[in-house]
Amino acid sequence: IFEGHDEGQAYQILDSYIGKSTGEFSIIEGVTTEGGSGSAFDKTIAVYPYNDELAVSYNENGYMISGVRFPQDQQYTSGSFADEAFPMVASTSKGAKDLSFKNIGGVLKISLYGSLSVKKITLTGHSEERLSGDAFVKMGTDGSQRVVMSQNASKSVSLHCNPAVQLSTETATVFYISTPVTYFKAGFTITVTDSEGNEKARSTSR
Repeated sequence: IFEGHDEGQAYQILDSYIGKSTGEFSIIEGVTTEGGSGSAFDKTIAVYPYNDELAVSYNENGYMISGVRFPQDQQYTSGSFADEAFPMVASTSKGAKDLSFKNIGGVLKISLYGSLSVKKITLTGHSEERLSGDAFVKMGTDGSQRVVMSQNASKSVSLHCNPAVQLSTETATVFYISTPVTYFKAGFTITVTDSEGNEKARSTSR
Protein backbone atom coordinates (compact mmCIF):
# COMPACT_ATOMS: atom_id res chain seq x y z
CA ILE A 1 0.00 0.00 0.00
CA PHE A 2 1.32 3.42 -1.04
CA GLU A 3 -0.16 6.23 1.05
CA GLY A 4 0.60 9.41 -0.86
CA HIS A 5 4.30 8.70 -1.43
CA ASP A 6 6.50 6.32 -3.37
CA GLU A 7 7.49 3.98 -0.54
CA GLY A 8 5.12 1.06 -0.17
CA GLN A 9 4.31 -0.85 3.02
CA ALA A 10 3.56 -4.59 2.87
CA TYR A 11 0.41 -5.93 4.52
CA GLN A 12 -0.92 -9.45 5.03
CA ILE A 13 -4.52 -10.62 5.25
CA LEU A 14 -5.72 -11.84 8.65
CA ASP A 15 -6.18 -15.62 8.68
CA SER A 16 -9.89 -15.37 9.51
CA TYR A 17 -10.54 -13.68 6.11
CA ILE A 18 -8.67 -16.12 3.84
CA GLY A 19 -10.97 -17.33 1.06
CA LYS A 20 -13.53 -14.56 1.57
CA SER A 21 -14.44 -11.64 -0.69
CA THR A 22 -13.56 -9.03 1.94
CA GLY A 23 -10.65 -8.86 4.32
CA GLU A 24 -8.76 -7.02 7.01
CA PHE A 25 -5.00 -6.66 6.81
CA SER A 26 -2.14 -6.12 9.24
CA ILE A 27 1.27 -4.53 8.65
CA ILE A 28 4.22 -6.81 7.99
CA GLU A 29 6.82 -5.00 10.06
CA GLY A 30 10.02 -4.05 8.25
CA VAL A 31 8.81 -5.13 4.79
CA THR A 32 8.62 -2.19 2.38
CA THR A 33 9.48 -1.27 -1.16
CA GLU A 34 12.49 0.96 -1.60
CA GLY A 35 10.48 3.62 -3.39
CA GLY A 36 11.77 6.06 -5.97
CA SER A 37 12.04 9.80 -6.32
CA GLY A 38 8.56 10.74 -7.51
CA SER A 39 6.30 13.53 -6.27
CA ALA A 40 3.88 13.11 -3.37
CA PHE A 41 0.29 12.37 -4.42
CA ASP A 42 -3.18 12.56 -2.90
CA LYS A 43 -4.27 8.92 -3.15
CA THR A 44 -3.85 5.63 -1.36
CA ILE A 45 -2.89 2.99 -3.94
CA ALA A 46 -2.68 -0.72 -3.16
CA VAL A 47 -1.24 -3.49 -5.36
CA TYR A 48 -1.62 -7.26 -5.01
CA PRO A 49 0.57 -9.28 -4.82
CA TYR A 50 3.49 -7.60 -3.05
CA ASN A 51 7.00 -7.61 -4.45
CA ASP A 52 9.91 -5.38 -3.49
CA GLU A 53 10.14 -3.71 -6.92
CA LEU A 54 6.68 -2.13 -6.80
CA ALA A 55 6.71 1.67 -7.03
CA VAL A 56 4.25 4.49 -7.76
CA SER A 57 5.10 7.73 -9.52
CA TYR A 58 2.85 10.71 -10.21
CA ASN A 59 2.64 13.61 -12.66
CA GLU A 60 -0.09 15.85 -14.05
CA ASN A 61 -1.29 13.03 -16.36
CA GLY A 62 -1.89 10.55 -13.57
CA TYR A 63 -0.16 7.71 -11.80
CA MET A 64 2.27 5.02 -12.95
CA ILE A 65 2.61 1.76 -11.03
CA SER A 66 5.77 -0.12 -11.96
CA GLY A 67 7.00 -3.53 -10.86
CA VAL A 68 3.68 -5.33 -11.45
CA ARG A 69 4.17 -8.94 -12.60
CA PHE A 70 2.12 -11.48 -14.51
CA PRO A 71 3.84 -14.81 -13.66
CA GLN A 72 5.28 -16.72 -16.60
CA ASP A 73 5.13 -19.99 -14.65
CA GLN A 74 1.84 -20.49 -12.84
CA GLN A 75 0.71 -23.40 -10.67
CA TYR A 76 -2.50 -25.32 -11.32
CA THR A 77 -5.18 -24.93 -8.66
CA SER A 78 -8.38 -26.93 -8.95
CA GLY A 79 -11.31 -24.68 -9.82
CA SER A 80 -9.34 -21.44 -9.72
CA PHE A 81 -5.90 -19.87 -10.22
CA ALA A 82 -2.96 -19.96 -7.83
CA ASP A 83 -2.19 -17.37 -5.16
CA GLU A 84 -0.29 -14.35 -6.52
CA ALA A 85 -1.12 -15.23 -10.15
CA PHE A 86 -3.84 -12.62 -10.69
CA PRO A 87 -2.67 -9.01 -10.07
CA MET A 88 -5.11 -6.47 -8.62
CA VAL A 89 -5.01 -2.73 -7.92
CA ALA A 90 -7.08 -0.53 -5.60
CA SER A 91 -7.11 3.25 -5.22
CA THR A 92 -8.95 5.66 -2.97
CA SER A 93 -8.52 9.08 -1.40
CA LYS A 94 -5.39 9.51 0.70
CA GLY A 95 -5.74 8.04 4.17
CA ALA A 96 -8.94 6.11 3.44
CA LYS A 97 -8.91 2.57 4.78
CA ASP A 98 -11.52 0.90 2.57
CA LEU A 99 -9.92 -0.43 -0.60
CA SER A 100 -11.88 -1.95 -3.50
CA PHE A 101 -9.54 -4.13 -5.55
CA LYS A 102 -10.00 -4.45 -9.32
CA ASN A 103 -8.49 -7.19 -11.46
CA ILE A 104 -6.09 -5.69 -14.01
CA GLY A 105 -5.74 -8.82 -16.12
CA GLY A 106 -7.82 -11.52 -17.70
CA VAL A 107 -8.12 -15.27 -17.40
CA LEU A 108 -8.08 -17.83 -20.19
CA LYS A 109 -10.37 -20.73 -19.27
CA ILE A 110 -9.51 -24.02 -20.95
CA SER A 111 -11.79 -27.08 -20.72
CA LEU A 112 -10.13 -30.39 -21.64
CA TYR A 113 -11.47 -33.91 -22.16
CA GLY A 114 -9.51 -37.06 -22.88
CA SER A 115 -7.22 -39.68 -21.41
CA LEU A 116 -4.06 -37.60 -20.97
CA SER A 117 -2.37 -36.89 -17.66
CA VAL A 118 -1.59 -33.16 -18.00
CA LYS A 119 1.75 -31.86 -16.72
CA LYS A 120 1.88 -28.43 -18.38
CA ILE A 121 -0.20 -26.13 -20.60
CA THR A 122 1.50 -23.32 -22.54
CA LEU A 123 -0.21 -20.38 -24.26
CA THR A 124 1.52 -18.55 -27.14
CA GLY A 125 0.07 -15.84 -29.39
CA HIS A 126 0.56 -15.80 -33.17
CA SER A 127 1.53 -12.11 -33.34
CA GLU A 128 4.19 -11.99 -30.62
CA GLU A 129 1.76 -10.80 -27.96
CA ARG A 130 3.46 -10.24 -24.59
CA LEU A 131 1.71 -12.56 -22.14
CA SER A 132 3.74 -12.62 -18.93
CA GLY A 133 6.47 -10.84 -17.01
CA ASP A 134 6.88 -7.23 -15.91
CA ALA A 135 4.15 -4.68 -16.50
CA PHE A 136 3.23 -1.06 -15.79
CA VAL A 137 -0.22 0.15 -14.79
CA LYS A 138 -1.12 3.62 -16.03
CA MET A 139 -3.85 5.14 -13.86
CA GLY A 140 -5.56 8.33 -14.94
CA THR A 141 -6.62 11.02 -12.50
CA ASP A 142 -10.19 9.75 -13.11
CA GLY A 143 -9.22 6.29 -11.82
CA SER A 144 -9.06 4.61 -15.25
CA GLN A 145 -6.44 1.87 -15.53
CA ARG A 146 -4.41 0.53 -18.47
CA VAL A 147 -1.80 -2.23 -18.37
CA VAL A 148 1.31 -1.93 -20.53
CA MET A 149 3.64 -4.92 -20.72
CA SER A 150 7.37 -4.14 -20.58
CA GLN A 151 9.64 -4.65 -23.57
CA ASN A 152 11.29 -7.64 -21.88
CA ALA A 153 7.97 -9.40 -21.18
CA SER A 154 7.64 -13.00 -22.33
CA LYS A 155 5.59 -14.08 -25.35
CA SER A 156 4.29 -17.18 -23.58
CA VAL A 157 2.82 -18.25 -20.27
CA SER A 158 2.68 -21.76 -18.78
CA LEU A 159 0.46 -23.49 -16.25
CA HIS A 160 2.25 -26.29 -14.38
CA CYS A 161 0.44 -29.24 -12.81
CA ASN A 162 2.28 -30.83 -9.91
CA PRO A 163 1.16 -33.54 -9.55
CA ALA A 164 -0.07 -34.14 -13.08
CA VAL A 165 -3.85 -33.83 -13.59
CA GLN A 166 -5.64 -36.83 -15.07
CA LEU A 167 -8.28 -35.87 -17.63
CA SER A 168 -11.67 -37.57 -18.02
CA THR A 169 -13.28 -38.63 -21.30
CA GLU A 170 -16.73 -37.77 -19.92
CA THR A 171 -16.34 -34.66 -17.75
CA ALA A 172 -14.35 -31.54 -18.65
CA THR A 173 -11.39 -30.59 -16.48
CA VAL A 174 -11.05 -26.80 -16.31
CA PHE A 175 -7.71 -24.96 -16.26
CA TYR A 176 -7.25 -21.21 -15.71
CA ILE A 177 -4.30 -19.17 -17.00
CA SER A 178 -3.83 -15.57 -15.85
CA THR A 179 -2.81 -13.13 -18.60
CA PRO A 180 -2.82 -9.40 -19.24
CA VAL A 181 -5.87 -8.30 -21.20
CA THR A 182 -4.81 -9.23 -24.73
CA TYR A 183 -6.19 -8.96 -28.25
CA PHE A 184 -4.81 -11.94 -30.18
CA LYS A 185 -4.60 -10.46 -33.68
CA ALA A 186 -4.09 -13.80 -35.42
CA GLY A 187 -5.20 -16.21 -32.72
CA PHE A 188 -3.11 -18.37 -30.42
CA THR A 189 -1.77 -21.88 -29.78
CA ILE A 190 -2.30 -24.04 -26.70
CA THR A 191 0.35 -26.73 -26.16
CA VAL A 192 -0.43 -29.51 -23.68
CA THR A 193 2.46 -31.55 -22.28
CA ASP A 194 1.55 -34.86 -20.66
CA SER A 195 3.26 -36.69 -17.82
CA GLU A 196 5.41 -38.62 -20.33
CA GLY A 197 6.72 -35.42 -21.92
CA ASN A 198 4.63 -35.75 -25.09
CA GLU A 199 3.18 -32.54 -26.56
CA LYS A 200 -0.14 -31.93 -28.27
CA ALA A 201 -0.82 -28.51 -29.81
CA ARG A 202 -4.12 -26.93 -30.82
CA SER A 203 -4.35 -23.59 -32.63
CA THR A 204 -7.04 -21.09 -33.50
CA SER A 205 -6.92 -18.08 -35.80
CA ARG A 206 -9.66 -16.34 -33.80
